[in-house]
Amino acid sequence: MSEFNETCHLEAETQQAGVELLRTAGATGFVLPPENGWVTIVPGAGEPVGPITRLAEGALLHVLNADDRGWMFELFVDGIPVSAYLCRWDGGLMIDDRRLELDPIVELAARRGHDGETVRGDLERILHPSEQYIFEDEQAENPAYLFAELVGLADRRLEPSGEPAPEAAMVDTSDVARLARLA
Repeated sequence: MSEFNETCHLEAETQQAGVELLRTAGATGFVLPPENGWVTIVPGAGEPVGPITRLAEGALLHVLNADDRGWMFELFVDGIPVSAYLCRWDGGLMIDDRRLELDPIVELAARRGHDGETVRGDLERILHPSEQYIFEDEQAENPAYLFAELVGLADRRLEPSGEPAPEAAMVDTSDVARLARLA
């Protein structure tokens, strides 16, 4: 069974920036402290990410990873989508890179100290894996993890128990959002 993970990563220096974004979006979830210039937001179960991505100021990376089935990302800058990618390998390798723009991704990696030309080559390899790599290489690492490492995302998720990491701030705006809809 797949491990399914959906996160948003706001380029910010404070955990409060992520908390405010969730509140502004009327969303619930957990916000982790900044690491390497990213604040990780784990939306509440069933929470739509559209309001979060549209209202984010600066760069926001939305990542969805279903470990043994595929992964995708969307990069937004000031709420505008600037790059997107999807890769599935359940039932054969399928890549959708029609909205992929490498330059904004290279810029993110460069802000974390990576050489732009090296990053561009690494991205090409990560985002266009061979079927042999995906299906036959026992040592192959999920391309989503390689991508996350390249752009400086920490591999931080909810603990296996379903409880948030101890440093996570919980944001529950469900009552506020319900009241706003009634008004």
